[in-house]
Amino acid sequence: MKMMKDVFKRREIKYVLTSKQATLLQQIASKYMVEDKFGRSNVKSIYFDTPNYVLIRRSLEKPLYKEKFRIRFYGEAGAGDDVFLEVKKKLKHVVYKRRVKLEYQEALDFMAGKNDQEVFKDKSSKELQILKELQYARDFYGGLIRSAHIEYDRIALTGIEDKNLRLTFDCNICMVSEGSKNKETQLHRILPEGKVLLEVKTLNGLPLWLREFMGKEKITKGSFSKYGEAYKKCIKGSFDYEGFEERRVG
Repeated sequence: MKMMKDVFKRREIKYVLTSKQATLLQQIASKYMVEDKFGRSNVKSIYFDTPNYVLIRRSLEKPLYKEKFRIRFYGEAGAGDDVFLEVKKKLKHVVYKRRVKLEYQEALDFMAGKNDQEVFKDKSSKELQILKELQYARDFYGGLIRSAHIEYDRIALTGIEDKNLRLTFDCNICMVSEGSKNKETQLHRILPEGKVLLEVKTLNGLPLWLREFMGKEKITKGSFSKYGEAYKKCIKGSFDYEGFEERRVG
């Protein structure tokens, strides 16, 4: 049985394409790539931050080092369904991602500091290392809360020969305002309709065929953070920072 990869080190390069460009690139890429395990899916991410959003605020300042914490799952997830609890760090231009598989409610409780010892039971040494890293960060920041729920539709491709090459095409990227008894759930679009976010994930740089496509279409790399855009467009204007004391690192 093939083991699920839980540690990643790579460069992630982002581009915003038109829908037409994305379709054309997928046609070209079909000679060199195939859909990966998740293929076409609806991806949901629950981000965690301090109550005053210190993690995403620092991230938007584009420091040499930054980190994010999230729960990720595909499709719908109930309390007992498996999800990935992830820590994603970026140092200079290299991304390091580590994740552990937990049940959804178990992951939520862990990030709330409710069930550490129960979660630690029967875990491998690698899983324990990741969980303790998350535990340390959670406690260092004085507790992390659910800060954003983002979902989108994704097509994911992986290289046939270069297994370290991965392309993801994300569209319909929205922040979800979860409903209560008196409010319906709302979707707030954070990437314009007709646009697609392409992420190139690689250890070896862009292959020639991809560089040629970018040159022909005059596409340049950009900077687009889903959580960052959600914060700027949906959270920042409605949040009052007065009374919060920010904890500095270092």
